[in-house]
Amino acid sequence: SLGGSFARIDLEPLDASASGELLGNLLHIEELPESIRAQILERSEGNPFYLEEVLRSLIDGGQVVHEGEHWRATRAILEVTIPDTLAGVLSSRIDRLPDTTKRVAQTAAVIGRVFQHRVLESVLHAGPAAEQIEHVEPHLAALSYEQLVRERARDPEREYIFKHALTCEAAYDLLLRSRRKDLHARCGSALETLFSERRDEFAAMLAHHFEEAGDLERTLQYAKIAAENARRVYAVREELEHRERILQVLDKMPDRRPEDYIDAVLDWVWVRNRRAQYDGMLERLEGVVALARELGDKRRLGLALAWTGNVHMVTGFPSRSFPFLEEAQGLATETGDDQVLLLPLFIATWSLVERDAKSGEEKLAEVIALARKLDAPDVLGHALVYRAMALARLGRFDEANALIDEALAMVPKISSPVKKADVHIGASMAYYDMGEIEKGLMYARIGAEEAMAVNGLECACAGYFGVGRGELDKRHIDDALAQFTRSLKLADAVGMDSYINMIRAGVGEAEFEKAGTSGSVEKMRDAIDSARDTDDDFVVAALSMPYARALLRLNRTEDARGSIAEAVAYFRKMGLKPYLANALSVAGDVAEALGEADSATEAREEAASLRDEIRLPPPTPPLPQVMRA
Repeated sequence: SLGGSFARIDLEPLDASASGELLGNLLHIEELPESIRAQILERSEGNPFYLEEVLRSLIDGGQVVHEGEHWRATRAILEVTIPDTLAGVLSSRIDRLPDTTKRVAQTAAVIGRVFQHRVLESVLHAGPAAEQIEHVEPHLAALSYEQLVRERARDPEREYIFKHALTCEAAYDLLLRSRRKDLHARCGSALETLFSERRDEFAAMLAHHFEEAGDLERTLQYAKIAAENARRVYAVREELEHRERILQVLDKMPDRRPEDYIDAVLDWVWVRNRRAQYDGMLERLEGVVALARELGDKRRLGLALAWTGNVHMVTGFPSRSFPFLEEAQGLATETGDDQVLLLPLFIATWSLVERDAKSGEEKLAEVIALARKLDAPDVLGHALVYRAMALARLGRFDEANALIDEALAMVPKISSPVKKADVHIGASMAYYDMGEIEKGLMYARIGAEEAMAVNGLECACAGYFGVGRGELDKRHIDDALAQFTRSLKLADAVGMDSYINMIRAGVGEAEFEKAGTSGSVEKMRDAIDSARDTDDDFVVAALSMPYARALLRLNRTEDARGSIAEAVAYFRKMGLKPYLANALSVAGDVAEALGEADSATEAREEAASLRDEIRLPPPTPPLPQVMRA
């Protein structure tokens, strides 16, 4: 990762003067009519790629010729039509290629902007006899000469790439729909054959080709593999794309297994919840609930009901959620499967508190009132401790402590062993946010051990992360690393993406405290980037504090300034007082290192004022600075 050592530059279109200068610099053309010159400049809209491609098109068409040391416009240029768009220019250039070369370009475009030589060769050899092309090399050479494609790599696989994505699109768009379908089918079959031992690796590409070919069965097969591949590496956006493709395929299959459809919707709901994208979710779940009832499948029905309840809760209607959560709880008790209620409830409420503690606290208050009224101890204990977490983040410590006490007192009444562990883990997180490290560590240990004893792996993952967090705060670095590593293994095993970025950052922070290397800091940066990619604004801000401290110790003060400023702004906006106080303390240290004494004093005074207001203990003193290359 590049960390903060880069700058973003947004390129604006060229103005009229610069476009004219570039046109002259690219090719000085004698006798170029002013009307043609004006058309080119007007239609380019300041896009230098358009200018370059138009000139190539004029040369290809013979309207501009090379004579001696000069380029000259021929009389034919007076009748030329300059395409309105870049796509039009590219299409025109490709359309003028010899038929066989054009067919090679179109086939390559079906494979993709990047295409392997042997895949292209295989697809061209597999066509009908009249369309087969035995020798691909001359045509690739012609396309390279025309600067439409270029060789990208030779080892370990000979590979080409279209010069621009728009060039690939232009070649693809020249194909008839029926021809595309046939070529996609041949591409998919070629990939299956040529990479038979690596099909899982190519699953996303295979799913795309077979979907375009209309082969629903193979699309479904590879889309499932691609989704699981993305899940294993916590690529949430990519996983969602594959989950949505799976549903689109199943919607087209009249003979689909109902169980497959239910599972696909539940997997899709999980990922959509992680992305806070709720549009259309309740409609899908309503169909799944009806289908599961019809099948008499109590486990799938319980999961669908639990997710329905949680979607109502996180979208602002807690009172609507409770009948679904209550029925799901009954099915969980009947089937003896805690996960029916626990996992959706855990994921949804964690997301609720993480995204907006104030809103989450208000919604959970409604759930608590309903749970008390209907005497549902499992839901009540969970809601109490998660509301306590939200209140702790808001700096309302007295209220948070009261709810923790009530939740812990309810533990004997809770039927689910995993839910009991969840209450202890939730309490530990709230205590950490209130600066009570010893209590947090104690309850994290209890929760982790209880969850592991009954094979509640998701809950144990959160528990061991909590233990690692406490050990790190106490500066027991080796113990912290051991607990984070244990948590990370569980996260990888069960796909617990709610915690993955925090765990990875914890590993990086502990390794940095142990060895002081820049490589461990980049692990923290990677975790922040991953959280940012999935819109986890809270996690981005929370991880930016230890990251900024590490950058400061590496004398990367400007990078530290940007990181901590972002965190301070977020915590201030969301009203997260303990986090804001801690972030301001780091900001003060950064300002001092930059020689900005007034800013350092201001940040530290505000941090001290906040600590006094909410009675937050001072932060743990840092370890002695140990710098290693």
